Amino acid sequence: MVSDEERNSLHGLNPKNTRPLGLRWRSSTLFIISTVAVGMLTDLCLYCLLIPVLPLLLQDRLKIPHSQLQSYTSGLLALFAIGSLLFSPVAGVIGDHMSTRQAPFLLGLSALLASTILLAVGQNIPVIAIGRMLQGMSAAVVWTIGLAICLETVGPSNLGKTIGSVRFNFL
Repeated sequence: MVSDEERNSLHGLNPKNTRPLGLRWRSSTLFIISTVAVGMLTDLCLYCLLIPVLPLLLQDRLKIPHSQLQSYTSGLLALFAIGSLLFSPVAGVIGDHMSTRQAPFLLGLSALLASTILLAVGQNIPVIAIGRMLQGMSAAVVWTIGLAICLETVGPSNLGKTIGSVRFNFL
């Protein structure tokens, strides 16, 4: 037989009204903004890292002829932009309709990981193209939801200072 206390704890109810472990530091503005900044930095690093490596990947791993490198590289770079452009409004709608923005932000970071794995192990153009499109879509989620989290955390009056600080730390 399950006691009332065990049943409540299974359903997320806390009859003793004790605070969850780490709630104070996990709710701090510094922690939240730092987490969003690390997510955005990760996206920027993965995006910027791939640009100079992409022609070498195409030439060495996929054996694309030198005469076609430019068109394949341009196409793959454009797929990131297309994925980001198409999915940014979707990410905004998802973020607005969710009770918490943590889940979509973490899902965006997970998709970023999946896209990076696809790009790292891809052995043909379709896999690399899917990875690039997924990278753009996940970037849209990370940036859109991340900026919404920043706004929610610091408020409209401090948003400019916060985004400026986060962006300045990237440089």
